[in-house]
Amino acid sequence: MLNKEQNDKFIILCKEIVPEYILRTENDGFLMGDFRDKEIFSCFYQYDNANINFVFARLHFTINEWIKEYSSRFKSGNRYIRSGDRGELNHFQNILSQFIKFFGKIGIEFNVNPDYRKLIFEGSEEINNAEGYIVGENFDLPNLIIDEPIFTLVSGNKFEHIRFLIFGAARTKPDIIVKDVLDGNLKVLNDSDVLVYDDEIKESLTYADFKIWWSKNKNKYSWYTPTSQMNEIELQVQEYYRQHYSDDIFPVLIPQVYLHYDPKDKETRRKYKYNENLIFQRMDFLILYKNRRVIIEIDGETHTPEKNLERYSKQLEYDRTMRFLGYDIFRLGGYELTKNFEKTVKDFFENLMQYLKVNQ
Repeated sequence: MLNKEQNDKFIILCKEIVPEYILRTENDGFLMGDFRDKEIFSCFYQYDNANINFVFARLHFTINEWIKEYSSRFKSGNRYIRSGDRGELNHFQNILSQFIKFFGKIGIEFNVNPDYRKLIFEGSEEINNAEGYIVGENFDLPNLIIDEPIFTLVSGNKFEHIRFLIFGAARTKPDIIVKDVLDGNLKVLNDSDVLVYDDEIKESLTYADFKIWWSKNKNKYSWYTPTSQMNEIELQVQEYYRQHYSDDIFPVLIPQVYLHYDPKDKETRRKYKYNENLIFQRMDFLILYKNRRVIIEIDGETHTPEKNLERYSKQLEYDRTMRFLGYDIFRLGGYELTKNFEKTVKDFFENLMQYLKVNQ
């Protein structure tokens, strides 16, 4: 789940933000409390990282102890939150905030049970604003969670099902057959006309990854020339990106990628009973980075409502659909690129790198 560098950073983070009484073990000679009790929730945290499992289980135990303490006090009518316990709740808030930020940077979603999250974030604010730190009857504590985890991590690799990328195809349409319908096993017959990236894609497709693939396939694809596949503006955008963002850490700007596919052309499809036509089959550029799928389109005048209102409406519908599916779509106007190319692409890619949080 974490590589060595990420694991080292996680350990440093925990030592900085997690209180010592949570991290200490029985071997440290810290004798207050029963360490066996502190490990009671370990069964819920079985990630492939012992440090994550240890900290999550200990946090689960400690937060539950906080809730148990005040559930008992509230029942007796005492609704005053002690100073040390207010501080402890603030500790929890800081820990969870830092974990959300840390895991988010490496493309892993860190989730907290909604009831516990409400207590730690909204509840601590309510306590701090309460007169004399005495909370009212409307301040509720969540029910204890003892039969499931309160923290979950969603795996960072959202590209694990990508079998390959078909790209570099603008003049010639891919000729694809389905070798195994059940497994979705496809084969591109005309790989002398299109490029097929078939290496595993993890959480990103960077230039470092692409160079490895290209070194294995450059003889096979020696025929490829971008000038025959892209128009002038697209070539300029790709060249600008290559000049400024081609170090190994940067995501590859992949040109002319097929995302949708209809084996029949528009005219042929109209002759059939089922004549639904996929208008947008190929995108101008694609970036895969830290589990984000970014589509970049260079729009000419045919994409405007003045020239073709029906197509423009379908484009808006398509963009909405793709966003719901988790894609980011950015469109650059051919007009702005023609009139002020340098400023337009400079501002766009600088903002995009910041949005993707590329560590330059």
